[in-house]
Amino acid sequence: MRGILSALHLAGLLFVGVTHGTDMNKHVNVTFTPGSLEMLFEEAEMTIVATMHSDIQQNIYIQLSPEDGAVVSVTNDTNFLYDTWDTTAKSTYTKNVTFTVRGKFVGKTTLSVLLFNTADAFKANNNRTVFPSRYKVNVLRNPKALDTIFTIVVAVSVSINTIGFGCKLDLDVVKEILKKPVAPVVGLICQYAGMPMISFSIAKILKLPNELALGLFAIGCSPGGGASNIWSLLLDGDVSLSLTMTFISNVAALGLMPLWLFTLGQVFATDVTVPYVNIITSLISLVVPGIIGVLIGRFLPKVAKVIRKCVAPMSLILVLFIITAGVYTNVYMFLLMAKDWRVIIGGVLLPAVGYVIGCIAAFACCLPWYRVKTIMFETAIQNTGIAIVLLRFSLPQPDADLSSVMPVTATMFTPLPLLFIYIVKKIVGCCCGKPKDEDEDDEEEKEKNDKNDDIEMKSEDEETPKKLPKRLSQVPLTSL
Repeated sequence: MRGILSALHLAGLLFVGVTHGTDMNKHVNVTFTPGSLEMLFEEAEMTIVATMHSDIQQNIYIQLSPEDGAVVSVTNDTNFLYDTWDTTAKSTYTKNVTFTVRGKFVGKTTLSVLLFNTADAFKANNNRTVFPSRYKVNVLRNPKALDTIFTIVVAVSVSINTIGFGCKLDLDVVKEILKKPVAPVVGLICQYAGMPMISFSIAKILKLPNELALGLFAIGCSPGGGASNIWSLLLDGDVSLSLTMTFISNVAALGLMPLWLFTLGQVFATDVTVPYVNIITSLISLVVPGIIGVLIGRFLPKVAKVIRKCVAPMSLILVLFIITAGVYTNVYMFLLMAKDWRVIIGGVLLPAVGYVIGCIAAFACCLPWYRVKTIMFETAIQNTGIAIVLLRFSLPQPDADLSSVMPVTATMFTPLPLLFIYIVKKIVGCCCGKPKDEDEDDEEEKEKNDKNDDIEMKSEDEETPKKLPKRLSQVPLTSL
């Protein structure tokens, strides 16, 4: 009799294990301590305790699996057997399991709990049940000293370079530009009407995630960057116009950037912080060195002449440094680009379309070619620093770092066609055997011609009244 009862009891246990094995989620609950990992840095480790509860007696095999193994790894054994306890001893069954999570790369992922009801299913990795709740893990990038050094070097170099631009700045040309501001108005419309709409459209067409879409939209709404002044110099644009437009766009950013972010920007994020302090800082970093350069040009003309000759090579060195050192310090961005091809497409399309609309708009207004080029540069080249600061203040980590990949990608691809054109220009100049002194003479002659073009526009209407009395004085009185 006892043998029959024991057999029936064993069969009942097996029946419970089998019948409930296919529906384990109803009888098993898993909780974690802490409830989530919001701030796990790269190469750092954190110990997690998983507490598993069951309201029935059963054997369960459990596996912890990261959704993205490139972001985190579980360093100890992730396979556990959930033991069976005596039914007469406890009404509920609990087991604590400790494991260690290690951050590998910036990003967001989850740990899934996989349940298996038999050893065979566990070994074959089939007939598994995925527990509904997942453990959230955010891995943050470790700040490095090299990032700070790169930022300081670039900031100092740009300030020194801006002093050189101030020495080249012709205030008479700036006055005439502001009196007949066709070029600045065209550039402003392209920058603050065209670029935000283009970036928004690209984000929607590519169906970017919200954090990447906001990053692309932020760079599209940003004011002009200082690199546009460098390329205007290297590719024979209008440096005075470029500096004027950069200043105007940064002033306009105080009102137009919030306008776009609080309208279309709400599609991607409802809580956006506009970095007014950084916009004002950008203005100061443009105006103060520029004024210093202007004063040097006025009171120390010999020093200004030397500085003007150094501006072009210094600008080229700065561009090359930003491209090479910037790539090295932001190498993690390339790994993020590799994860999603849409990042590269968006980063290439935005500046490319910016060049095109700037060119078309300037040609439509019958502007000379050197000013067409300048408007192209001002439209396509944005202030990446302001966009990244905006994202850092508006989004939590690691979303801020993930979204920053869009402005950085656009910045990486923006100068590449210009650098190619500059190299071709130099190669053609070397092949033609043009002497260096002749190049300098041509540059000075170009500056004089640009100034004369603007002054002629001013005096064109006054020319006839001035000459009329002279003509009348030459006419004999007898002929009247």
